[in-house]
Amino acid sequence: MNKVAGLMVSLTASCMIGALSMSVSAQSPDYGYIGQTLTKRSAATGEILGSGELLKDPLFDPNLEIKKLTLRYAPDTVSTRRSGAVYTVSRMMDFYYPTPTIILEDTGGNVVDHLPLMVVLHSGSGSRETSAEYARYWASLGFTVIAPTVRSDRFGFDYCDCYRKSFYNAVQDIRAAIRLYSKTYDLSLLSDSTLAGTGTTPGQLNVIRKFRKSRTDGNAIFLIGKSYGGTIAYQAATRVQQEAFEGYLWANAPYIISGIQGPMNMGQSGAIDAVGVKSIKNYPFPADRIRGFISRTAAVFDSAGTIDYGGTANPVPGLFIHNTCDKVVPYTQRDFVHNTGLCDADVVLPGGTADSTARMVGSSLITEHMHNAGIYSELLTFCGGGHDSNRCVEELIDSSSAAFVRRILANAFTPGDRSERVYRFNEGNYSDQCCAIGDEYGFMLKCSCDAGNPYTVVDLPYMDPSVCPMAPTCELTSLCDLQAPELFGVDEEAVPAALTIKLVANGQTPYFDVRSSEAGTYGFRIMTMSGRMLHAATPHLDVGTNHIALPAGLPTRELLIGAVGNAPPVKFHLAD
Repeated sequence: MNKVAGLMVSLTASCMIGALSMSVSAQSPDYGYIGQTLTKRSAATGEILGSGELLKDPLFDPNLEIKKLTLRYAPDTVSTRRSGAVYTVSRMMDFYYPTPTIILEDTGGNVVDHLPLMVVLHSGSGSRETSAEYARYWASLGFTVIAPTVRSDRFGFDYCDCYRKSFYNAVQDIRAAIRLYSKTYDLSLLSDSTLAGTGTTPGQLNVIRKFRKSRTDGNAIFLIGKSYGGTIAYQAATRVQQEAFEGYLWANAPYIISGIQGPMNMGQSGAIDAVGVKSIKNYPFPADRIRGFISRTAAVFDSAGTIDYGGTANPVPGLFIHNTCDKVVPYTQRDFVHNTGLCDADVVLPGGTADSTARMVGSSLITEHMHNAGIYSELLTFCGGGHDSNRCVEELIDSSSAAFVRRILANAFTPGDRSERVYRFNEGNYSDQCCAIGDEYGFMLKCSCDAGNPYTVVDLPYMDPSVCPMAPTCELTSLCDLQAPELFGVDEEAVPAALTIKLVANGQTPYFDVRSSEAGTYGFRIMTMSGRMLHAATPHLDVGTNHIALPAGLPTRELLIGAVGNAPPVKFHLAD
C-alpha cells in the first residue's frame, strides 16, 4: 500500500504520543558516525557492498536503492497562478528512504539506525514531482526525505502583498506535512501490541512499519529549498508561532486591499495549524525538532526584524546561498516603489491608507540580523550571477549544504557566529542574469579585487561549456579579468614568465606594446568580455619590445580583452 488518506488514531493513542514526543526530543541520538567511513552491507548475505561517509558520499543508488512512500497530508485545494488561472494543488508528500535491505555499520561495527530528515521544498511553479530528482539526491547521501507539494499562490495579482499571504499559506502546508511525518515517526516507536488497542487499521500499521524500517530520526529535521522554496524553508523553520505572522492573515475576517488590478482579500487563511488530515488535528508542530534550514535565496518583507528572535522566532541555524545580481530576490534589500514590473506596490489598505512602497530584505541582511540575535548562520555569496543557480556551482552548493548539516548535527559550530564565503564566477561561466555596470550590489566591496577587500574571495575555475552549459547572455565588465588559460589556447609551460603588454595610443593607430624575455611564437587573442573570440593570431616576438597592431573591424564603445601568451590580459575600448 503506497498511499493512505492520513493516519487515524484514537484519543488514547494521541495522549501517549504527546508524552512520548517530549521524552524523545530531550534525548536526541548520538551522531558520532559523522566523519567516519561507514561500511555498507547486504542485510541478507552480509556481503560488503561499499563504504563511504554518511551524509557526505552517495552511498545509495538514487534509483535502485531508494524507497518511496506517498502520503496525503491535507485534502486537495485550489490555487491561483499569477496569470489568474486556477489549478488544483494535490497536497501529497513523498517520503524517501534508503532501502532496509542494506545495513550501515560504523567503524566499531555498530549498526547506524538514525538518519536525519531533509524536507525538500519546490520552487514557486513546482511540485513534489519536480523535486523528485533532488529528493533522491539527498536520500542517496543517507538522509530520509519528504518532498511535499505546497501552495504557491499569486492570486492573479502583482501586488507585493500577495507574497505575504502566499508565504503564510505555504507555511501552513509545510507544517501539516511535517506534523504528519512527525506523528507517524512517534507511532513507529511503539510496538505493534501497543498500537493494537488504538484502533490502528492494517493499512496504517503498514505505513508505521515502513517508517520503522526507514531508520529515520524524527528529532533531526532540516528544510531546504530554492527560490520560493528557499524563502518558505526559512520562514517555516523560524516563524513557528501564530503570533509571528500578521494577524490579518489568519483572523476570521476579510482584509481587502485595492490597487490598479482590483481588490484582493488578504485575510481568512485560518490558524497556522488549521491545515491537515484529521489524524493530526490536535498534533502540535514539533518546533523543537527543527535543527536547521538551507535557503537558496530567502526574503522577508518590511525588514529583517520581521523574524523576531527576541520573541516569537525559532532560533535555529541556517545556511543561505545567494547571487549578488539577483533581480528577483535581492541579495541585500530592494524597495518596490509604485509599479516596478515585478510587483505592483500601489495599493490602498483598509482604512484608506495608501501604500506605494514595499521593502524586501534578502540573505545578506538576514544573516546580519541572525548574528546580532546570537543565532548561527552561514552565507555563500556568489559575485555576479542572477536568480537562477548557475549550474557550474551546483556541486559546490550541494556539498556545502551537506557539510552544514553535518556541522549542526555534530555541534561543531558556535552560536552567534556568521560564517561567510565569497566566490567570483569565471567570466566565461556567469549566470544568465547580469548586473549592469555600476550596480552597487554587483560590484560591492566584498566582490572587488582591490587590496582593501576585507574578504578572502575564491576565484572559481573556468568550466568548459560541455561540462557547464550555462553561457552568458549579456556583455558585462569582468570583475578581475578571470578569463581562463583555456580560452586563449596557451601552453603555460612554453611561455616565459617575463611577458608584459600594454595598449599604446599613437595618434589614431593604437597598438600593443609587448615586452618579452625570450624570442618565440605566442598566441595573440582579442575577445569580448563574455568570452567571444574576435581575433586570433600567432605573431613572432623578439627579445625586448615588440609592437602588435590592432586588427581592423573591432567594435567600438565596448570593453574588450587583449592577451598575449599567459601575460595578464588588458581591458580596453575603442572610440568611434
